[in-house]
Amino acid sequence: MTPLYVACEKGHVEVVRRLLLHSTLDINLPGTNGMTILMLAARRGNLNIVQRAIEAGTDSTLQDHGKPLIQTLAPHLTDSYVAAAMLLRDLPLQVVDGLVVGRIGHSFTWTTFLDPSLPVDPRVRAKAVVSVLSHRTFRMATRIRDVYAGLATAADRHGRLVIQACDAHIRTIFRDRLYFCERFELFDGPPIHISPSAVVIYAYDHGLGGQVFDEYADDDGTLDEAAFIQCNQVLGRESTDRQAKHEDSEWKQWHAEFALWDKDGNGALTKSEFLTFCHQSFGGKVKVAMKFMKHQDEYTREVQTRQQMELQSNASAGSMLLRLLPTVSPQVFAQHVTTLTVHDKSMAEYGFVLVMPPADRSLDDIAAKERPSATLVQSMLRDVVAGLQHMHNAGLVHGDVKKLNVLRVHNQLKLIDFDATTEQGMPVGVKTSSGILPPELFYRCRPSPHDRAIAEAYSHGGGASSSEVVAGKRSPQYVVRSFIFGRPGESPYDLVPAAPSLDMWSFGCMMYEMVTGVELVPTDVNQNVVADYIETAANWTDKQLEARIRANVGVGHDKAVDLLLHLLVVDPTKRWSASQVLMHPYFTGRDLTLVTSCSLLDQLHELVQVQHTVQTHHDEMAVELHDQATNDLTHHLMTLHDDATTSLLTGLFAAQEDGDVPTSFVVLPFELNQSEGSERFGKPLEVAPKADDRGAGATPLPRASMFVYLVDESTGQVVIPTDNDDDV
Repeated sequence: MTPLYVACEKGHVEVVRRLLLHSTLDINLPGTNGMTILMLAARRGNLNIVQRAIEAGTDSTLQDHGKPLIQTLAPHLTDSYVAAAMLLRDLPLQVVDGLVVGRIGHSFTWTTFLDPSLPVDPRVRAKAVVSVLSHRTFRMATRIRDVYAGLATAADRHGRLVIQACDAHIRTIFRDRLYFCERFELFDGPPIHISPSAVVIYAYDHGLGGQVFDEYADDDGTLDEAAFIQCNQVLGRESTDRQAKHEDSEWKQWHAEFALWDKDGNGALTKSEFLTFCHQSFGGKVKVAMKFMKHQDEYTREVQTRQQMELQSNASAGSMLLRLLPTVSPQVFAQHVTTLTVHDKSMAEYGFVLVMPPADRSLDDIAAKERPSATLVQSMLRDVVAGLQHMHNAGLVHGDVKKLNVLRVHNQLKLIDFDATTEQGMPVGVKTSSGILPPELFYRCRPSPHDRAIAEAYSHGGGASSSEVVAGKRSPQYVVRSFIFGRPGESPYDLVPAAPSLDMWSFGCMMYEMVTGVELVPTDVNQNVVADYIETAANWTDKQLEARIRANVGVGHDKAVDLLLHLLVVDPTKRWSASQVLMHPYFTGRDLTLVTSCSLLDQLHELVQVQHTVQTHHDEMAVELHDQATNDLTHHLMTLHDDATTSLLTGLFAAQEDGDVPTSFVVLPFELNQSEGSERFGKPLEVAPKADDRGAGATPLPRASMFVYLVDESTGQVVIPTDNDDDV
């Protein structure tokens, strides 16, 4: 037994320190009990001697009869410095020539120390981990993030990853170094898309599962079966646009899966159970696309557009639009983005972010790299039109319909980029791609100082939100009718109100390119018209468009030609709507001749509507004339009544003097002669009430002559004058 071992056994720290100064001593030599001084000090909890032994460079493994030595020392481990020293001696990785590689034969000290079941003060554990992650040893690594990732994903003896098994505080330490905003694991390499005002990056979201649980959990902090399915819809594991025939079977599958994870059978999942489900089902992380944006107005339009469409839509229509995923608060994002660097590019000026499901490819990539068949092109274009129909029904205009803004997600095309979206009737032009704009969006500058100033201001970005956006949209004579957001009244030209016809022209440009393989007009990488062709784009005629379409669309594609002729129309009022396009034979498969019939039916329908309007006005006028005629006739009859009353009263007074003069009479609208008097009025007293009933509901009679006949009171016969008598 060596003096060093004896001093260690006696606990004489100062003696051990002095003996360790002599390099001739073998600090790895075990005693009679087979233990080294490091093992002995660990068992006795003598941290000072453990520290001295590690600093002296002991070569002994950090094991104690098959178990990690730190497990033996744990009850006495109150110094984070000692803990960090032991961890650095037995890490699961090392840096070799700048690369992070695994270390073979380590004793699992790292994973054992981070196991929450190890009886170590959490504060000591956290300080030790921070010390290890910040150690100078790792400065030699080409990518420090690889060190963090290697330590976070190290597996213990049971195959559990550190990041999954550690406590919440340690997990936060890792996520703060590994993940943006402590949850987004950004993909390596360059961004998948860069524009003047946005950068798109793929990432793994490690916090989405917990966030959706919090959003859908009941007040008691659990998920029922319906909320469990909703969470999986957000996580992308369950389709939101299921077909009816599959709905029942899918519900049964989710019912079975919920029952599997509902261990106690109480019909609810706790957050711990749900997160365990997430880890075992898809690794606890969800692939997402993050769109970093410069301008708040564009960010606001993106968010508000989706909110408006969700309020006015159904699930199947909304499935045509790429939804947003829950994410961190704007305050948390703003706090972290200032220090973020992506591919050597500072992201500090990108103060806003949207998080969305990841796309397979854009329609632009699909067209260029997959060479889709005519049938597949038709199917993809239908998805685009359906999305536009949904937006237009919600009172919105997309404003930037191009292949780059159509993505394939779960084998379905969806519209994206709503930062140019405008409510119908509001000025359009805050953000545009001139290569897909209709002629009415171009302004021709006249050779005057005023218009030259317009062109000059436009060329320096004064006509839009930034000079980067307008680059490539000008020529010496033409500019796009754009404006600075929030200042449309300052535009030197008349602005164009947003209308669905704008999107339908852009869709026509997209369809033309998908069908022919060439653009309607040449454009740059951002689909802005190249300078030499702006005059062409601004001055299309219907004849030129028809000639271009018929020349470039292949023979045998009559339906495509016909539809394009209804989309690429100079007059915006004559462009077909999205609803009309979806009913075109190009999509329905009907005979093209029916289009003409449908067109005639539409014209007949319009004619019927016009006739209905005319008839309505006619009826209103007829009622007015009828009322006026009734008033006039009433006045005329009252006059006749007064005259007749006067005459009859005169006759009655005269009759009082002569008893043979009849006092009864009848008024008729026609004249009687001698031969028909008795036949037509055989029952004169029965005729009177029937005539009264009929007259009450009859249309007022015109001003015709009326005939008054006296009635012989003795015979009941009408007295008809002879030819020699005077007319009544």
